[in-house]
Amino acid sequence: MTAKELAFIPKQFDIQKVIKSHKYYKILFAKNQDIQQFVFIKALTLDGAQDIFITNEFRRECRIAKKMSSFAHPCIPRILYVEHGMGPRFYIMEGTAGSTLEEYMTQHKIPQEIATRITLQIAQGLDALYTQFEIIHRDLSPDNIYLTRDLQPKICNLQSIKNADVTTITSHGGVKGSMLFTAPEICSEHFDYSIQSDMYSLGLIFLYMLQNKLPIESVEDIFDFDVTQLSLEEYSAQPILLKMLHKNPNERFANYAELINELQPIYNTYTPATVTTSGPQTDVADARLSMWEAKLDNIAKKLAILEQKQENLTQALNVTLTGMNNKITQLEAENQRIKQYLSQMFNK
Repeated sequence: MTAKELAFIPKQFDIQKVIKSHKYYKILFAKNQDIQQFVFIKALTLDGAQDIFITNEFRRECRIAKKMSSFAHPCIPRILYVEHGMGPRFYIMEGTAGSTLEEYMTQHKIPQEIATRITLQIAQGLDALYTQFEIIHRDLSPDNIYLTRDLQPKICNLQSIKNADVTTITSHGGVKGSMLFTAPEICSEHFDYSIQSDMYSLGLIFLYMLQNKLPIESVEDIFDFDVTQLSLEEYSAQPILLKMLHKNPNERFANYAELINELQPIYNTYTPATVTTSGPQTDVADARLSMWEAKLDNIAKKLAILEQKQENLTQALNVTLTGMNNKITQLEAENQRIKQYLSQMFNK
């Protein structure tokens, strides 16, 4: 972002990297230097701030963010601050070190166990959003799923979220979402978003993690794609994938509870014996090892600081005690002189 675009973001936030860049907004990964806390910052660009439709959308988004400020779920970044005023330019979410799912998959393969667990956790997060706020995300894609260093998913980018009772999009906004992960019914002339369209996008993300590639390469493929033509027998979740990716929204799971109830037993069947100890699993182990090494390094630094403080306090205490001992010696000597003086006075 330009210096002018960053000017309204509080100075204590050190921008580490841009997670997502769009003409109208950016999602930034930053660190609050005052309290040493990682955060995500969703901020309008200059183009976004000058577009009436976008500013109205962002104002609506900020209202939703405020409602969610007391909402806590492990897969949803907690809202920390929403800028006040008629034209808010940014809001801040709790962050953590890591990368987007898309970034992670460019360098790593994800084994079935982890892919199933990530899909299950995302479904639980979406279920919580819909149950408590009737919110539909509308833009689920690997770019909008953030993975912590221990591969815990965070559902990001509230920009496309909308309440379930307001799902039709204006011509200005067009179809929301990363196109290749969009449900086919959304690309039709008359479309409405639903939890089933989000579920389809989540199914594609699940398939993408399992195969490390997406069978859809263009917008035309969205309509032609038929999951039944794929060979999915090697995956324990094959029946679930077939239902999540059904062309007919009415044939998908009716709600997230149904999906979660189907996914949970499959994830529970995974044991250490069924997970390979080399190859893809090594990537996960390396990620976890890096996380613990970083934590241990941080603890070591804090211990070094505490030891230095303890040494400084010990030195200060020794100086104080030495001064007090000297003072006591002086007082005792003075007391002795007074006694001698009084004794001489009485003897006279």
